[in-house]
Amino acid sequence: MKKDGFIATSLIYSFFLVFITILAVLVSNYIANKTILLRYNDDIIAKKNKNTYTINFTTHGSENFKIIYDEDDGNKEKVEIQGQTLTNLIQDSKFVNNEGRWVGSGSPGFYANRSYNGKSGAYLNNPTISSSIYQKNIMSTYNNKYYFSLEYASNQPFRTYFANSTGLTTMNLPSTGLAWRRVGMTFVEANTTTGPNNIFYIQSTNRGTGYFTNAMLIDLTEHYTRGREPEVDWMDQNIKHFDGTINYLKIEHLERNEEVIVKMITTQKNFRNVRINSCTGTNGKWNSSGNIQNQIKYDSQEGKYYSVFTFKNISDDIDCDLEWY
Repeated sequence: MKKDGFIATSLIYSFFLVFITILAVLVSNYIANKTILLRYNDDIIAKKNKNTYTINFTTHGSENFKIIYDEDDGNKEKVEIQGQTLTNLIQDSKFVNNEGRWVGSGSPGFYANRSYNGKSGAYLNNPTISSSIYQKNIMSTYNNKYYFSLEYASNQPFRTYFANSTGLTTMNLPSTGLAWRRVGMTFVEANTTTGPNNIFYIQSTNRGTGYFTNAMLIDLTEHYTRGREPEVDWMDQNIKHFDGTINYLKIEHLERNEEVIVKMITTQKNFRNVRINSCTGTNGKWNSSGNIQNQIKYDSQEGKYYSVFTFKNISDDIDCDLEWY
């Protein structure tokens, strides 16, 4: 009996040791995993709380454009970004009329090239409802996705249309109390005919006063490829109004006080310089004075001019409007 009791006690003690060992391993793994999780969460919080910034470049006068940038200390690898060419299909987007061949029909009451509250555009005054139309033809491509935006100020509702043989694409313009407002939309072209597929026009829905300017229509499918077209919110936020053709690109994830060197190259050999139309912090926390340097250089091997910008003390999102000439 004593021998059997000893064996039983040994077995119990052995199972107890195994249990303690397993428990110790589980506790050790739990502590290790929790430590990893805490560090992971700390990293996420740190990254979330760290300010990062972007630089948006809008360049006029060059359809083919790219930038190469690097930190001044060379810790980051050089990155090459190809700019995105965009064309506004609406000529004379400020409604000068003699430039864009805008046509009024019905009892339009439209007047071109009028100024209101800092902007120039078309003016509509107390027109005949529905029959008052201001229009022009626009070329479009079947099944392509388009982005349209317009700035307006009115004391009564209006509408804009893209009309074709298939139907109407409509955007309502509610009263703004005569304060300027920008509105945007995207749509897919449904017309299958050839020629000037769309007639773009503005129509009154009530008697009142309206001002219209900075109309913009961009073929997103042509510029971004099918299936990769940006949505209206992204376009509203990133693409400001422009006439003609621009090149747009963005540098992202820049850290506070980072110093960045940007090398801008255009394939247009006739352009020898870059003019800074504007370059400012979008929240007013950065300005170009003392924080940006620019040099124009010539690469004899490539036979091209390029511009080198140095951005210092980055502390805000930056919008730069540039022009090759």
